[in-house]
Amino acid sequence: MDRHDETDVGRWTDEQMARLAPDAEWEPNDARGLARLRRGVGTVRRDRRRRSWVAAAAVATVIVVSATPMARTIAERCGDLIRSLTGHGATRAYAVPSQRRLMPDFTLTDASGQSVRLSNFRGKVVLLNFWTTACRQCDGEIPWFMEFQQRYRDNLVVLGVSLDKDGWVAARPYLETKRINYRVMVGGDDVVRQYGRLRSIPTTLLIDKWGRIGVTHTGFCTRSEYETDTKALLAEN
Repeated sequence: MDRHDETDVGRWTDEQMARLAPDAEWEPNDARGLARLRRGVGTVRRDRRRRSWVAAAAVATVIVVSATPMARTIAERCGDLIRSLTGHGATRAYAVPSQRRLMPDFTLTDASGQSVRLSNFRGKVVLLNFWTTACRQCDGEIPWFMEFQQRYRDNLVVLGVSLDKDGWVAARPYLETKRINYRVMVGGDDVVRQYGRLRSIPTTLLIDKWGRIGVTHTGFCTRSEYETDTKALLAEN
């Protein structure tokens, strides 16, 4: 390539670069760059504030609903919203024996009309499930509890407390359809207040042989989690 060709190539390159970005655009402009950076940060902050307000509103709604635990359909939807915003789902809280608190005693009536007193089951592990017929997650858990009742019946007692606002009108047909093999009662705000209010439905307590709360499952947990925790309490002496 001769000098003339090199000059033409260089000129052509300069022309193409000039079309893409004029020379003035290549000069540093601190003020413009800082302004763009601030606009970007402001947008990120606004997005974060917006998400925070939405999450806070959802939390506030759940707190209000928790004061009237019968409104479970609303609570479940709010719970789903919070989980989608925060990425958190069900929780399990295990308490070592020295830190366990005694489960408040209660007496309720089961589907056959017989009284059921919680403290009468001391010496066995109790799986106590708070649920409602409108709870989709409860549908998934109840078959597991029926299986546990059958498999560990010598040392485990499964109890269900329905918190349906319609009481037995809603609970009885459900029990008959599901053919639940453990005792189910209908409870109300008084039982919830005794426990210390429920944050979510379903909530399942595993109570040790001495009547203390060993494990608290809040929300929909897995079958393996329930069985692992149940076996751990059954193995305690």
